[in-house]
Amino acid sequence: MATNAKTVTEGINLRYWQDGAYFKSWYPVCLSTELAPGAIKGIDFVNSRIIAYRGPDGAAIVQSAYCPHLGADLSYGQLVEGQVRCPYHYWRFDAGGACAHVPSLGRGLPTASIQNYPVAERWGIIWVFNGREPMGEVPTLLGVTEDDVYFQALDMGLHNVESWIPITNALDIQHVKTVHGFPHNSEPLNLTVNPTSISFDLDVVHPTGGGKVFFQNTFSMRDMQPFPPGHFIMPTSNSPFPSWHHQFGVVGVLKSACPAGPPQAEAALIGLAGYLRKLNEEDSQIVRTIRFRPHGQAKLVKEDRALAIMLDYYDRLPRGTPLD
Repeated sequence: MATNAKTVTEGINLRYWQDGAYFKSWYPVCLSTELAPGAIKGIDFVNSRIIAYRGPDGAAIVQSAYCPHLGADLSYGQLVEGQVRCPYHYWRFDAGGACAHVPSLGRGLPTASIQNYPVAERWGIIWVFNGREPMGEVPTLLGVTEDDVYFQALDMGLHNVESWIPITNALDIQHVKTVHGFPHNSEPLNLTVNPTSISFDLDVVHPTGGGKVFFQNTFSMRDMQPFPPGHFIMPTSNSPFPSWHHQFGVVGVLKSACPAGPPQAEAALIGLAGYLRKLNEEDSQIVRTIRFRPHGQAKLVKEDRALAIMLDYYDRLPRGTPLD
């Protein structure tokens, strides 16, 4: 299935990808609109599988997908009285993951359970944290709330490359100038490294421009060329299995920048979505065939100062295995 998988991973130091362990991170796993009431959605996630559904109150619930009895995939089951019913033997699991009913026993089984993942619903996306306890903030458009902007969430498909590699573009200044045509003054300013993010100012056409990398898989950027101030993009992705990522995105425009209302906003969002796809297309062959040279092996030059900081940051991000 993964024609280029070996090419992508051969040169990657195990500090970046470790067998069986993925970055602990907030990952987008599906669009909010994909979680219909009464339905269970199965999703490949960090080389395992999860289920997502809405509880009686409408809140998203995400749990490990394999039944502890014999390992049946619960995404092929049903919701019965708000509980997940396994398709194999009709064992049922409640919103907290506990086995609530075994037909042959006529009761629940306290020693059997499925695992709940931390979950958040923001910007039209269901986000899941790879770990028992969440760290850091859920990715967001910079400096605004959902009430401030017209926004749209995008499913941009499956791509044959590790999720962290395209995000290096955020601070690979040589690349964004040469391939994407960013102006020559597009150097990151006031770069700040935190445990789970890197933020910086970016004077690209507009002095208010800025960017933030969340964990290793999300890059949020505002006021960038070639758009007027008040425009936002946020590419993000999850890691379904090694050497692949499923990309999502959020695009937004300030309501105050759209005096004509929704019709003007719709045109702006279409333009922003097209811009994200254009960036992907420009990078497609490069990232699918790269044998990425990690920190310590790459021949970096002075223009790579910000990229070197980013690679050091990647080294320190924690990893975790699936909860099942």
